[in-house]
Amino acid sequence: MSGIRWHAPEYIHRQKSRDWFWAVGIIGFSLTATALIFGNIVPALLVVIAAVTLFLTANREPSIIAMEANDEGIVIGRQFYPYDALESFWVAEGDGGGPRLLLNTKRGMIGIITVPLSEVEPATLRLFLKNFLPMEQVSEPLSQKILEFFGL
Repeated sequence: MSGIRWHAPEYIHRQKSRDWFWAVGIIGFSLTATALIFGNIVPALLVVIAAVTLFLTANREPSIIAMEANDEGIVIGRQFYPYDALESFWVAEGDGGGPRLLLNTKRGMIGIITVPLSEVEPATLRLFLKNFLPMEQVSEPLSQKILEFFGL
């Protein structure tokens, strides 16, 4: 079985400042207080859980994940995506986050999978994947761009 293997962090880690933690705390407190003033306990609990989760995971170092594009599909860590479950691919370069492989899936709930390319030459991967999938320009989901903007 031929293929291309590489390792990459699961996300791009950015060290959070004290101001970031203060901002999350103030926003979380404000949203919780507002929900409680209006008598909405469930949204208040969800905001508290989200804020605590953000605080606990904010400075966690990303795991290094093994990835592979082979003759059968794409392997990302323990997850396997066969080519027949994918519609197309695009290799995005630039935009500050380094080169990324964008996989357009056939499943609507998953949408676009973003895979960092830290150890692999984008042109080499492009040539390999053209044998199995059509190349179609797509962009990263807005939700992912927002999370990266906030350093998450």
